[in-house]
Amino acid sequence: MPRVLWLTPLLALLLNGCLDRGSSSGADSRSPTLGVALIPFGSDSELEGYLKEGLRQQYQGGGDYRYAVEALEDVAAVADGGTTTSVSGTNLQEVGVDEADRIKSDGDYLYLLDSGTTGYDYPLFATAASTGGPALRVLRLGAMPPSATEVASLAWPSDQGSPSGLYLLGDALNVVSEEQGGYPGIWYRSDTWRGGRVWLKQVDVSTPNAPRISRTLSFDGHLVGSRRVGDRLYLALRHSPTVNVAYPYSDADLDRTLATLSLGDLLPDWYLNGTSQGDLIAPSQCQRIPSDARDRSPDLLTVVVLDLADSASTPEAHCLTGRSEALYMSSEALYLASTRYHYTTWSDSDSLVRARYESYVQTDLHKFSLADASVGYRGSIALDGHLGWEQDKKSFRMGEYQGVLRVALSVGNDWDASASTRLYTLAEGDDGLELLAQLPNARHPERIGLPGERLYAARFLGERGYLVTFRLTDPLYVLDLSDPRDPFVAGELKLTGYSDYLHPVSANLVLGIGKEAIADSRAGDGRGAWYQGLKLSLFDVADPAAPKLADSLVIGQRGSDSDLLRDHHALAWLPPDPTNATPGRLALPVRLHDGSCDTRDPWCYYPWQHTGLYLFEIDSGTLGTGPAAIHQQGEMLVEQSDGSQTYSWGDGNDRALIAGEGVHYIHNGKVWSGEWSGARITGSSQ
Repeated sequence: MPRVLWLTPLLALLLNGCLDRGSSSGADSRSPTLGVALIPFGSDSELEGYLKEGLRQQYQGGGDYRYAVEALEDVAAVADGGTTTSVSGTNLQEVGVDEADRIKSDGDYLYLLDSGTTGYDYPLFATAASTGGPALRVLRLGAMPPSATEVASLAWPSDQGSPSGLYLLGDALNVVSEEQGGYPGIWYRSDTWRGGRVWLKQVDVSTPNAPRISRTLSFDGHLVGSRRVGDRLYLALRHSPTVNVAYPYSDADLDRTLATLSLGDLLPDWYLNGTSQGDLIAPSQCQRIPSDARDRSPDLLTVVVLDLADSASTPEAHCLTGRSEALYMSSEALYLASTRYHYTTWSDSDSLVRARYESYVQTDLHKFSLADASVGYRGSIALDGHLGWEQDKKSFRMGEYQGVLRVALSVGNDWDASASTRLYTLAEGDDGLELLAQLPNARHPERIGLPGERLYAARFLGERGYLVTFRLTDPLYVLDLSDPRDPFVAGELKLTGYSDYLHPVSANLVLGIGKEAIADSRAGDGRGAWYQGLKLSLFDVADPAAPKLADSLVIGQRGSDSDLLRDHHALAWLPPDPTNATPGRLALPVRLHDGSCDTRDPWCYYPWQHTGLYLFEIDSGTLGTGPAAIHQQGEMLVEQSDGSQTYSWGDGNDRALIAGEGVHYIHNGKVWSGEWSGARITGSSQ
């Protein structure tokens, strides 16, 4: 009998991180694999047997993993949003698709989730509102001078998880909270996603200074992501059953324990005001993702739909077995994506069974229609490539317009200069989700990006797409997607540095935010360059064949940073108002590193100087006030170095709100208010 080589979690992660070896050719190397339709379960016993086989494979060998598996992590989708033209809203990817965030506002009140601690478990400012624990805070906004005055707070029950996001719909505030667990960094281990509970508290804020919890729903599992379209809230949950078998155990012990479990023991439950309402899903609502028989997943991914307009509504749920890496939603459809790594096994000279991975990776996409306020499966497809390694950016690689999904996937590696980008256009057809076109192709063989360039940012806006790749320089590619069966690269622009995030300013202007960089092909921060200060780049794309840089601005030196680069909810934005001839307003959290460095080498980190909210006005060039440009309006500085500090710690949850002529900055749980003109701080609230 051959011995088995078990992959430890670290080794599995390393293998998965090195399998990104797609074709280095610019043209098609292989057609996407079609027909990956989800398979419904024919009976309760079939679903039970599938889950038990997944648990058997997971628990054999004491819980380690023989095979590499796909990822399932939270994805956040963001874009321009706002309740009125004078109040910035949550930064959303798609207009009309709301996303949970730590702050919400109707312009009169600010609703804030206070975690009670920073991301490094340092106590926040001692306040009556925060008392060291999680709380929902309600602050009344004053106009001139701008202010934020706390009028109420709700302490969060210690046994109901950590509040992570808000949805505001009329006079109802919906608060999502979750137990810690389901660690994205080790997504390949289902045992880290066992147990868990997700809560949805519905809070009546019709009287803001007396918020009242109207009801509490909760669900077994961990939160993957959530969205709101109209009155409907969509939650994606991951549940992995638990087997109580004493360690050490034999395969026979495991089989005996599994035999005692019913299907109800394996399915997630839901609860109303703390009382169990039974199974969240019915087996008839569950389908499975095709997989190798040796890699059966015991995980259940559940999409829960709840009518927020009906205070007595019960959840509707749809179930998939397996894992999903990303969730993207338009106002018409919901898409789930999962990555598959291909491998075979072989026995070496010592009879050890080893995994041999193929030189490509694929992404499965599954489409669900939101018609009739429900979720209906429409089709699936498998495409060559993956959605990248940065979780917060994955949803931006997808965008639907007039029923056509555009997807940008990565193939190849950074380390051997084989990395490149592929674009796919997809739509529903007679056989489900079908491929319309891809780039590069025989008619348009040009690569997207130079050899070895990695995709850093993507944005799909109407009939265009914008992609930023980077290694030594920052090429911006403008894609013409007006004919989804014949997309092509209309133009490109090369400049130093890179953009991590692309933001629409107007029909002809796109703002890129990232970092300046100094090229060094022999070293650098893993990309052939040394990152420097924050960089804002205003791109003029009026002529897609000849995009140009309208303006740019570099803030600070190496070490300067912004929470926006990891969470685009950190950005506050009000678009230009041509009627009143006012430019766009942008508020950006900044940790500035500047001053002097020990050497003049590009890898030298500069000392921290201050932390604050930087205010900018973006002139679109159509207001009669001059050409398109970035104007720094001012800085609201809330922390400054005394000369002995070299770095400033934050909780990663910086937020901003622009309301009329006032601006409010949330940093480490504290709220500062100031005037937009001059950025003068006029008040603060603990």
